[in-house]
Amino acid sequence: MSTFPAEIIEKFVFHINEDTERINTLRSCILVSQTWYQIAQPFVYRRMSLEVDDEDEVKSVVDLLSNHPHIRTYIHHLVIVGLLDFAATAFNLGSLPSLRSLHIQSRSGPRGEKYSMTEDPDLAKSIYPIMGSQFLTSLQMSHVHDVPAQLLRQCVALQALAIRHTTFSRNSETNVEQQIALKRLVISNTRHISVEDVNDTVTWLLSPRSPFVFSQLETYMGLHDNEDPQVSYEAQCKFISHVSPSLKTILIIPPPSSTYRSYRLRDLQNSLDSLEPQKLQNVTSITTVARQNPRNPSDLPWLITLLSLLPRPEILHDLTILCWLHLSDLKEVDLDRHSEKWSGLDALLTHFHHLRRVHLECYTGRNDTITRDRVPWLLSALPRLNERGILSITDDFSMSTDEVIEELEQRFMHQ
Repeated sequence: MSTFPAEIIEKFVFHINEDTERINTLRSCILVSQTWYQIAQPFVYRRMSLEVDDEDEVKSVVDLLSNHPHIRTYIHHLVIVGLLDFAATAFNLGSLPSLRSLHIQSRSGPRGEKYSMTEDPDLAKSIYPIMGSQFLTSLQMSHVHDVPAQLLRQCVALQALAIRHTTFSRNSETNVEQQIALKRLVISNTRHISVEDVNDTVTWLLSPRSPFVFSQLETYMGLHDNEDPQVSYEAQCKFISHVSPSLKTILIIPPPSSTYRSYRLRDLQNSLDSLEPQKLQNVTSITTVARQNPRNPSDLPWLITLLSLLPRPEILHDLTILCWLHLSDLKEVDLDRHSEKWSGLDALLTHFHHLRRVHLECYTGRNDTITRDRVPWLLSALPRLNERGILSITDDFSMSTDEVIEELEQRFMHQ
């Protein structure tokens, strides 16, 4: 084993590192020999998750990094979970010079309290050195409120930002000379914060107080899942209308279908006016939603109008439609009516000659056999796409809405 080529061991260990059960296998690798130990040890600490509510776990990690400072350079991905009701001074990891991605995730307190960074300046200071890594390109924040701009300004190399149930301090000030050009932005699952917070978040991101500029933004996921869908749609349009036409990949949720019950083309175009289609002139990939239930009109007319207004439809390569289907509630006559709308989409996309993939991800929120049996109906409603061999359908009804959103976040953050 000692004569085994180091290059082969490195490739073997790297492959293990991509596996979900990586940590146990890697710990076995370091016991093989000294050579295996030296190669595998950095991968053992490559991804680290820290539950800061667990004092014993925090103490062991802090002691490990204090006694073996070289391990700091091995940590590339760090998840910090549970910031509420914990003494900040107990978890001071110091700097992590090789950190690539950081996920800060808070929890609500026993009475539903929300964690506010501005109310705990010591904890913010303990995170400052972590966020100062010159390699930190990806930041995710979940359930964190009143995030100060000064904290974000530490991330000078940041390229991807995901905020979930997160708000920013309204009193934040920043040095306009030190702005960060983001390439990927995800604002998702905001239904647990108020309508005012949704608007304030978008307004703050676009204001001079924000450390971010969006002149190079390529990917935008605007899943404002708020109780007021009209506000969510307007917030997405407001953001897109203020960024440069550098966007290549977007996820946008249509307005509430009740706002265009009559299906008049003029009404649909009016709903898209604030989106400023010229901002989409470089878009090559679109992800959107098609809600399908008997209580509200289908979103397909809106989607068809959006696609027909694209300034450069010839460059669209990928279209993903998240189909929230309730097919079991539809009567056969309703199914025929919906087939006509899907056929309209099928006819329009025949003119998108460079389209490589149309993917339908079907979800219902419940696993019923009627809906599952009716999914193949979509194939018959899209014959042209099916013949071109670019149509695919996923019908994983076991996934909840939150799981779908989390999967989308990861997809958009790592494109």
